[in-house]
Amino acid sequence: MKTIENRRCCSKNIEEKDERLSKAPSDGPLPRFWDGQAGRLILGNQATLRWLKIPRARYASLIVALKVGSRHEPEELAGISHFLEHMLFRGTVRHPSPSIQSEAIESLGASINAMTGSEATWISAILPKEALSQGLELVAEMLTEPLFEDVDTERNVIREELLELYDERRRLIDPDELAAQSMFGKHPLGRSIGGRLTSIEKIGQKELKAWHKEHYVGANLVVAVTGAIEENLVLQGAKLFEKLPTGHPSTLEPFSQNLVPARPLRMVNASGSQVEVRISYFAPGLKDPSWIPASLLARVLDDGMSARVFRTIVEEKGLAYEAFAEIDANSDVSLWSFGALFRPEQALRGTEALIEIAESTKAMISPRELERAKRRALFDLELACESPEARAEMLIEEEVYGSPALISEIASKIEKTTIEELLEVARSSFQPNLRSIVAVGPLDRLLRKSLRQIARS
Repeated sequence: MKTIENRRCCSKNIEEKDERLSKAPSDGPLPRFWDGQAGRLILGNQATLRWLKIPRARYASLIVALKVGSRHEPEELAGISHFLEHMLFRGTVRHPSPSIQSEAIESLGASINAMTGSEATWISAILPKEALSQGLELVAEMLTEPLFEDVDTERNVIREELLELYDERRRLIDPDELAAQSMFGKHPLGRSIGGRLTSIEKIGQKELKAWHKEHYVGANLVVAVTGAIEENLVLQGAKLFEKLPTGHPSTLEPFSQNLVPARPLRMVNASGSQVEVRISYFAPGLKDPSWIPASLLARVLDDGMSARVFRTIVEEKGLAYEAFAEIDANSDVSLWSFGALFRPEQALRGTEALIEIAESTKAMISPRELERAKRRALFDLELACESPEARAEMLIEEEVYGSPALISEIASKIEKTTIEELLEVARSSFQPNLRSIVAVGPLDRLLRKSLRQIARS
């Protein structure tokens, strides 16, 4: 791995305010799609700081994102980004144990969490407004001064987390992981974000420190602070993140292969009382111009009990207790996932029904369905206006994925979306030759034969 010069910089006096943003009223209700006046500052180490004060908010939301995830990892170090995220919670120089570190955060009344994705690692905190400065200090400390001690202990924790994906014979049985493998093959998007049981055994303190040094750099860092905040406290606290070196942006491996599933069918005969089914197709990425039509199509398919998937699978056919359709999003290429649990004798009918729901969407979407999807999407935007967590997430996603952060802009795009745009997404996505089927559970000979026939059709 390349090493990064450990140099520290002071803040540049660069502050940007988007003049398109609506100002908050001094009293009375906020406008329906209130954008606010978000600040943007490039720190001296090239980290990006975003902030937004929300009127009448009673707490602050802090999200720190590093633009590094499983897509950046070599195969032999699969899972190292997730491993490093865990190590951030095992103590720092000033708080040298997990319990002392947790006590420092929780004694503020705050809560903190973290997640690793394919393209970024997030640390998020909810803070009482009076604890903003201390929260910024503690989170900055996690990123800049982790101890990297007790690696073997944390490896044991991660091993237990990964074992949830396997059966007693160490066979992968998680249907979502199998679906990703079936669609993306050997590309990093086809690997578990947590890595493999074998790869985490090769990750030690040396590898974790090197990964931290290379990727936990200002050029990869985005900090968003929203809610009940004071700008001067945000700017002051943000300087603590300048302890990270400038470094260079991490580069991810693009998915440049033809959009054809690596394996059209994956079956795992496992014990249990039900068969878990996943039907997968490729979907537009977050940066694709058709992302908003795709997100509205997802609402047509599954956003409430009146949407197509639940209505058909559960209410009309009685094939399952619950069923879903969703998009697992990435910047360049995403994944449609349709799924449900069926008893073995219903599994074939259930699989056929899920495929029919997806692929019949190419033929017709009614004006009523689109209107319903728009109303629900717009209402979610209204709810997001005054939510510190939602606004912080939107600012992060704008910087990490290029997603729009202006609520009014998103609302306008939603309102202008047409049925034809949704149909075009459906036609490009829901093709039989672009489909993968995963089935995990008690699969008898007849069911396996029938699933093979569907996969060939």
